[in-house]
Amino acid sequence: MKKTLIALFSSAAILISHSVFADLYIGGAIGDADYNDDLTDNSLSLVIGYDVSDFVAIEFSYVDAGSATGPLPLFDDEITANTSTVATSVVFEKPITDQFSVIANVGLHVWEVDVTTNFNGTNSVNGTDLTYGVGSEFHITDGISALVKWQRYAVELYGESEEIDDVSVGVRININ
Repeated sequence: MKKTLIALFSSAAILISHSVFADLYIGGAIGDADYNDDLTDNSLSLVIGYDVSDFVAIEFSYVDAGSATGPLPLFDDEITANTSTVATSVVFEKPITDQFSVIANVGLHVWEVDVTTNFNGTNSVNGTDLTYGVGSEFHITDGISALVKWQRYAVELYGESEEIDDVSVGVRININ
Protein backbone atom coordinates (compact mmCIF):
# COMPACT_ATOMS: atom_id res chain seq x y z
CA MET A 1 0.00 0.00 0.00
CA LYS A 2 2.81 2.38 0.90
CA LYS A 3 4.55 1.80 -2.46
CA THR A 4 1.26 2.33 -4.30
CA LEU A 5 0.68 5.67 -2.55
CA ILE A 6 4.25 6.80 -3.28
CA ALA A 7 3.85 5.83 -6.95
CA LEU A 8 0.47 7.59 -7.13
CA PHE A 9 1.76 10.83 -5.55
CA SER A 10 4.92 10.76 -7.67
CA SER A 11 2.89 10.34 -10.86
CA ALA A 12 0.51 13.14 -9.82
CA ALA A 13 3.45 15.46 -9.06
CA ILE A 14 5.02 14.77 -12.46
CA LEU A 15 1.71 15.36 -14.28
CA ILE A 16 0.97 18.56 -12.33
CA SER A 17 4.47 19.96 -12.81
CA HIS A 18 4.36 19.13 -16.53
CA SER A 19 1.00 20.84 -17.00
CA VAL A 20 2.17 23.95 -15.08
CA PHE A 21 5.44 24.21 -17.01
CA ALA A 22 3.69 23.59 -20.34
CA ASP A 23 2.26 27.11 -20.15
CA LEU A 24 5.47 28.88 -19.05
CA TYR A 25 7.65 30.88 -21.41
CA ILE A 26 10.85 32.87 -21.28
CA GLY A 27 12.11 35.55 -23.59
CA GLY A 28 14.43 38.40 -24.24
CA ALA A 29 14.64 41.49 -26.42
CA ILE A 30 16.99 44.25 -27.44
CA GLY A 31 15.80 47.68 -28.38
CA ASP A 32 16.08 51.42 -28.28
CA ALA A 33 14.94 53.35 -25.18
CA ASP A 34 13.87 56.93 -25.93
CA TYR A 35 13.54 59.36 -23.00
CA ASN A 36 10.91 62.02 -23.91
CA ASP A 37 12.39 62.32 -27.42
CA ASP A 38 15.54 63.86 -25.89
CA LEU A 39 17.90 61.04 -24.90
CA THR A 40 18.26 57.51 -26.29
CA ASP A 41 20.23 54.36 -25.54
CA ASN A 42 20.01 50.62 -26.12
CA SER A 43 17.72 48.53 -23.93
CA LEU A 44 17.76 44.90 -22.82
CA SER A 45 14.65 43.03 -21.63
CA LEU A 46 14.30 39.63 -19.96
CA VAL A 47 10.84 38.07 -19.57
CA ILE A 48 9.17 35.12 -17.89
CA GLY A 49 5.48 34.55 -18.45
CA TYR A 50 2.59 32.19 -17.94
CA ASP A 51 -0.19 31.63 -20.51
CA VAL A 52 -3.45 31.73 -18.54
CA SER A 53 -5.41 30.97 -21.72
CA ASP A 54 -4.92 31.13 -25.49
CA PHE A 55 -5.54 34.89 -25.33
CA VAL A 56 -4.22 36.07 -21.91
CA ALA A 57 -0.86 35.75 -20.14
CA ILE A 58 0.75 37.11 -16.98
CA GLU A 59 4.27 38.38 -17.56
CA PHE A 60 7.16 39.44 -15.31
CA SER A 61 9.99 41.39 -16.89
CA TYR A 62 13.26 43.13 -16.13
CA VAL A 63 14.33 45.98 -18.40
CA ASP A 64 17.66 47.77 -18.45
CA ALA A 65 16.87 50.94 -20.40
CA GLY A 66 20.51 51.88 -20.72
CA SER A 67 22.43 55.01 -19.86
CA ALA A 68 21.28 58.09 -21.74
CA THR A 69 23.29 61.34 -21.67
CA GLY A 70 22.22 64.76 -22.86
CA PRO A 71 22.37 68.50 -22.17
CA LEU A 72 20.88 70.13 -19.07
CA PRO A 73 20.62 73.69 -20.47
CA LEU A 74 19.19 75.40 -17.38
CA PHE A 75 22.37 74.66 -15.42
CA ASP A 76 24.78 74.59 -18.41
CA ASP A 77 25.47 70.95 -17.52
CA GLU A 78 24.99 67.40 -18.80
CA ILE A 79 22.61 64.82 -17.37
CA THR A 80 23.03 61.05 -17.44
CA ALA A 81 20.10 58.77 -16.60
CA ASN A 82 20.66 55.04 -15.89
CA THR A 83 17.25 53.39 -15.78
CA SER A 84 16.09 49.88 -14.86
CA THR A 85 12.66 48.52 -14.07
CA VAL A 86 10.84 45.36 -13.00
CA ALA A 87 7.29 45.01 -14.35
CA THR A 88 4.25 42.79 -13.94
CA SER A 89 1.80 42.91 -16.85
CA VAL A 90 -1.31 41.28 -18.22
CA VAL A 91 -0.73 40.43 -21.89
CA PHE A 92 -3.59 40.10 -24.37
CA GLU A 93 -3.04 38.24 -27.65
CA LYS A 94 -5.32 38.36 -30.69
CA PRO A 95 -4.45 35.80 -33.40
CA ILE A 96 -4.78 37.18 -36.93
CA THR A 97 -3.57 34.02 -38.69
CA ASP A 98 -2.13 30.72 -37.43
CA GLN A 99 1.34 32.28 -37.37
CA PHE A 100 0.71 35.98 -36.68
CA SER A 101 -0.82 37.70 -33.63
CA VAL A 102 -1.13 41.23 -32.31
CA ILE A 103 -0.40 41.75 -28.62
CA ALA A 104 -1.16 44.44 -26.06
CA ASN A 105 -0.23 44.66 -22.40
CA VAL A 106 -0.81 46.80 -19.34
CA GLY A 107 0.76 46.60 -15.91
CA LEU A 108 2.77 48.20 -13.15
CA HIS A 109 6.52 48.64 -12.98
CA VAL A 110 8.90 49.42 -10.15
CA TRP A 111 11.65 51.62 -11.55
CA GLU A 112 14.94 53.12 -10.47
CA VAL A 113 16.78 55.94 -12.21
CA ASP A 114 20.31 56.96 -11.23
CA VAL A 115 20.66 60.59 -12.32
CA THR A 116 24.15 62.09 -12.59
CA THR A 117 25.04 65.75 -13.22
CA ASN A 118 28.23 67.70 -12.55
CA PHE A 119 26.16 70.25 -10.64
CA ASN A 120 24.37 67.82 -8.30
CA GLY A 121 26.38 64.54 -8.38
CA THR A 122 24.49 61.22 -8.50
CA ASN A 123 21.02 60.74 -7.06
CA SER A 124 18.82 57.65 -7.14
CA VAL A 125 15.12 58.14 -7.73
CA ASN A 126 12.60 55.28 -7.68
CA GLY A 127 8.87 54.66 -7.79
CA THR A 128 6.00 52.61 -9.12
CA ASP A 129 4.08 53.63 -12.23
CA LEU A 130 1.99 52.40 -15.14
CA THR A 131 3.43 50.62 -18.16
CA TYR A 132 1.66 49.61 -21.37
CA GLY A 133 2.53 48.51 -24.85
CA VAL A 134 1.54 46.98 -28.18
CA GLY A 135 3.27 44.76 -30.66
CA SER A 136 3.15 41.76 -32.92
CA GLU A 137 4.21 38.15 -32.56
CA PHE A 138 5.23 35.80 -35.35
CA HIS A 139 5.06 32.10 -34.40
CA ILE A 140 8.10 30.49 -36.03
CA THR A 141 7.34 27.04 -34.54
CA ASP A 142 4.97 25.80 -31.83
CA GLY A 143 7.55 26.74 -29.20
CA ILE A 144 9.41 29.75 -30.61
CA SER A 145 8.10 33.20 -31.55
CA ALA A 146 9.66 36.45 -32.76
CA LEU A 147 8.28 39.71 -31.37
CA VAL A 148 8.35 43.38 -32.32
CA LYS A 149 7.09 45.62 -29.54
CA TRP A 150 6.63 49.21 -28.37
CA GLN A 151 6.44 49.69 -24.58
CA ARG A 152 5.95 52.92 -22.60
CA TYR A 153 7.25 53.30 -19.05
CA ALA A 154 6.23 56.29 -16.94
CA VAL A 155 8.79 57.60 -14.41
CA GLU A 156 9.12 60.81 -12.41
CA LEU A 157 12.30 62.87 -12.20
CA TYR A 158 12.58 65.96 -10.04
CA GLY A 159 8.80 66.21 -9.71
CA GLU A 160 8.17 66.00 -13.44
CA SER A 161 6.59 63.12 -15.32
CA GLU A 162 8.91 61.52 -17.86
CA GLU A 163 8.15 58.81 -20.38
CA ILE A 164 10.48 56.16 -21.73
CA ASP A 165 9.46 54.57 -25.04
CA ASP A 166 11.17 51.25 -25.69
CA VAL A 167 10.98 49.81 -29.23
CA SER A 168 12.41 46.29 -29.30
CA VAL A 169 12.73 43.03 -31.18
CA GLY A 170 12.93 39.76 -29.31
CA VAL A 171 12.23 36.09 -28.99
CA ARG A 172 9.84 34.03 -26.87
CA ILE A 173 10.48 30.35 -26.08
CA ASN A 174 7.79 28.11 -24.60
CA ILE A 175 9.01 25.76 -21.88
CA ASN A 176 7.63 22.25 -22.35
